[in-house]
Amino acid sequence: MFNNKINDFHDVNFIKNLLNFSLGLEVERHRVNDVGEISTFPYPSGIGNQIDNEWITTDFLETMTEVVTPVTNDTKQALIALDKLSNVLINSLSNGELLWPLSMPPALPLTFEKIDIAHTTKEKRDYFNNWVKKYNFQRATPTGAHVNLGIGAQFISDNKLNHQNINDLYMKIARGFMKNRFVLTYFFGASPIAEENYFLKDEEHIKYVRSIRQSELGFGTRYHGDYSSVENYVTNILNGMESGRLLNDHDFHAPVRLRGETGINKLTKDGINHIELRMLDLDPWSKDGIGPDAINIIRLMAAYFVMYEEDTFDLNYYNQLNEEVSLSAPLDKLHISKIWNFIYLLQDFVHKMKVGQIYDDVLNRFRSQLKDGQKTVSARLMNEIKNNSLSNFALEIAKDNLNFTKDIETIKTIKNIFETSDSNISSGYLIKHLFNV
Repeated sequence: MFNNKINDFHDVNFIKNLLNFSLGLEVERHRVNDVGEISTFPYPSGIGNQIDNEWITTDFLETMTEVVTPVTNDTKQALIALDKLSNVLINSLSNGELLWPLSMPPALPLTFEKIDIAHTTKEKRDYFNNWVKKYNFQRATPTGAHVNLGIGAQFISDNKLNHQNINDLYMKIARGFMKNRFVLTYFFGASPIAEENYFLKDEEHIKYVRSIRQSELGFGTRYHGDYSSVENYVTNILNGMESGRLLNDHDFHAPVRLRGETGINKLTKDGINHIELRMLDLDPWSKDGIGPDAINIIRLMAAYFVMYEEDTFDLNYYNQLNEEVSLSAPLDKLHISKIWNFIYLLQDFVHKMKVGQIYDDVLNRFRSQLKDGQKTVSARLMNEIKNNSLSNFALEIAKDNLNFTKDIETIKTIKNIFETSDSNISSGYLIKHLFNV
């Protein structure tokens, strides 16, 4: 649609609006005690309740606490909001509790009876309990960072995009991320080993890989999507539910999910308004689980996918490509030439479109990691493994995160809002108090 705008393109407003994706972050982390065991404390006090508080909520397990940021178009603002809400959560933890900074869970009990399903609505609890009956509960325990990305309203308006145009662009972006997921796994894979009892006795205990979580051994249902069109995407999920392979549409735990204002049944009619990217492990060296490089490379990739012609799309091939990179050793150079090629394409895009120095800098850091695999997150984590465990390292990081300087006044304000509100707290209202505007 926009390919003719690439060469010798100097429309500053077009470029600005192209990159101005709306952004919402979701970061899941386990609550643990000070020796690295799954916490037995309930949802933190002083921040309302986990059913009504959509900004600090729980996922599958009672200990899986999730921080959700209000939608913004600014990377820095999204990360500041994430940090402030994370500080509210940290400030509300029970004495001795910590936030586990790794995607793979801490050592798990042998039986599910010692782990509590999230105390949420009856509908969700029924789904979670049915999920456990169908799958191993261990597979529900990995956590990560999700990035919700929406095409900017100004870009849609300026380019007079209709309902079908918007859906088509989202599908194109989704295919681009599914195709190049292995690139993100190389740079951001951060789950080289699993702690005790994640793998069952009869399972192969793999170790020292790039990302267990992003492999078939990680989180979720192994049901592949159809990204050829929004209609086929919806039909594929509905067929999965009808056949019993999916318990419901939430059971579709794909790396890329299409999102609309309404449920899956109305997605074709009402349209897509953002995509959810679920392919990032927690970054233990980023206090809040995700850093600016991850968000900026995702912005850049999405813009690139909008502008460039697609070639053939073979989902099975690209899933296998990611699987091989996920389960390769952190210093393995498997498929590294393909990663170099993609980085070169992004670099060419940055220069032709003049998108800004910030993206040049990100790509330079990625090139450095390609030249020296020791600089990748997974390789750095390898150096922290002691006695086939990352527990000591994780606890050190978690304790350090308790000691970060916090804006106590903002924490008090937000906690009071969560505790006293008798209705849903709007995104705008929360932003106003997070940034004192």
